[in-house]
Amino acid sequence: MKFETVKLGSLLEVLTDYHANGAYKKLKENVELLDEPDYAVMIRTTNFEKNDFDSSLKYITEHSYNFLSKSKVYGGDIIMNKIANAGSSYLMPELEKPVSLAMNLFLLRVNTEKANPVYVYIYLKIHETYVKNFANGSVTKTITKEAVRSLDIQLPKRNIQNDLVKFYFSLSRKIALNTKTNETLEKLAQALFKSWFVDFDPVKAKAKLKQEGGNLDLIAKELGMSKEILALFPDAMQESELGDIPVGWKVGKLSNLISFNPKRDLKKGTIAPYLDMKNVSTQGHLVKQVILREVASGTKFINGDTLLARITPCLENGKTAYVDFLEKDLVAWGSTEFIVMRSKEGVSTSISYFIARLDSFRNLAIQSMTGTSGRQRANAKALENLPWVIYPEQLLENFGTLSEGFLKSSKIRDNENKVLNQLRDTLLPKLLSGEITINDLESNT
Repeated sequence: MKFETVKLGSLLEVLTDYHANGAYKKLKENVELLDEPDYAVMIRTTNFEKNDFDSSLKYITEHSYNFLSKSKVYGGDIIMNKIANAGSSYLMPELEKPVSLAMNLFLLRVNTEKANPVYVYIYLKIHETYVKNFANGSVTKTITKEAVRSLDIQLPKRNIQNDLVKFYFSLSRKIALNTKTNETLEKLAQALFKSWFVDFDPVKAKAKLKQEGGNLDLIAKELGMSKEILALFPDAMQESELGDIPVGWKVGKLSNLISFNPKRDLKKGTIAPYLDMKNVSTQGHLVKQVILREVASGTKFINGDTLLARITPCLENGKTAYVDFLEKDLVAWGSTEFIVMRSKEGVSTSISYFIARLDSFRNLAIQSMTGTSGRQRANAKALENLPWVIYPEQLLENFGTLSEGFLKSSKIRDNENKVLNQLRDTLLPKLLSGEITINDLESNT
């Protein structure tokens, strides 16, 4: 494959940043970041790092957006860190709403007549180490506009650029679909648990039916459950120390359902799977990476356990994992800052995870924190002694069947994504260098 080596600056029609819009004083007078949705999104590095363009967004008014006219962002633009992790690049997705650039970022807009913008993004991403070599600074690395313009880009013919982009998108779309499906199912499972065991929606619906009349089949359909499962819920509420709960249900302690920090045997000095806190998600149950490491001081756990981050800010941020990545009977270990929650015998292993994900439980865990400011930790003993509704066995069994199916299917999609990511990361450099071609890939499939 023949390449033409060009300077990145020659391909760009826009290279700008937040500060191109005016002096600091003017920016401060005209721009205010908002937490509540408003006219435009202020896109930040954290949105790309978390691949989250729905929550944790910052907003600006229409006036601010128009004032920042030199740094409006559109789908397909390349965003580059200019300070801290300087040189890392991201591809802006289509958000279907006005978007403006936050501080400490560069906006690169490729002239589409000169190159395929996505090809340029892929090239910068694959050659990120090369790009980062242009960042300067002894403490905080910074890359300049001049350095960005001077970067060498190897351009093949346009049809080859387009073929590489199609290959990239074919894998990326599958990865994104798997990720979105997992996120959706996670939210549905959490909502179902809350509906059954916190809000008691089926009980309240049956109580209303008892008083006002109606169709049981229709209620079951509205609640998304079978008549057989709906029949397991009573049709009235009763008073308890925790407020109104379903008739016939009891209040005990959370330790009736869950064991906290159960003992696991793992000899020091042996090599075992290790989970670092940084690889635990703030939203879903899947972990990013598990490595083999010599056992030292840490928390021990097995498949089916739930790992709750007990230290600030990890607990407040929602870091929680469900352990489903170990071979049978294998014990793993991790940070001492995990609280291990294990469902009692006869209780679905997923119950501990969905309890740990409840906002009400997490608030109680935060309230249990002790220690010095900034290094407070949730208290496992206090959590196991929490007054808690004891759920009926049959309902736990039915929810366990539904939720464990979700957890297993999510793990399958996550494993597929790992393979697809590895395939993308392995093949793209070879395609960009010309070592292999798209035709080679197609002839081997």
